[in-house]
Amino acid sequence: MNNFKRLLVAFDGSDDSVNALQTAASLSKQLDASITVAHVYNETASAISPDAVRPYPANTAYLADGMNNYPITPAVDEDPARNARSEDDPEYTGGHSTEVTVQAQNILEENMCSGEVKVLDGEPAEAIALYADEIKADMIIMGSRHISGLKKLFSESVSEKVTKNAKVPVMII
Repeated sequence: MNNFKRLLVAFDGSDDSVNALQTAASLSKQLDASITVAHVYNETASAISPDAVRPYPANTAYLADGMNNYPITPAVDEDPARNARSEDDPEYTGGHSTEVTVQAQNILEENMCSGEVKVLDGEPAEAIALYADEIKADMIIMGSRHISGLKKLFSESVSEKVTKNAKVPVMII
């Protein structure tokens, strides 16, 4: 039988992940297990900010529908020192991760549990499975998004991907 002493909870602030964290808090008390909450910030999925675009030079306009159109491209800063950001910096995640981590910490406190809250970077399913290995988690607990219809035919949910890739049991709430 497995001894579940280290629980990893995937948390994104959704109602499903709140339920998963509350379930993990209850389980941690019953099993005398520690909790680590992981929120994944996927920088590549973030929208390009208006500050990151610049117009083409004036002589590169093209004509469409009788009007000049000037395409814009993302501005790329060639200086890596100016692009360096810390995951602890709220500007790195646009502030959203800070809100989510505070929400997770509040849920832990409301349930009288202590736990560690981490922000990971990358593709969510991969980051969660890798982090579970890194911290030697005994179980991953996460919410389900209940994808249905055509979306389900063409894409897997994060919880399905984690279940396929994780080396430990995954509880989907």
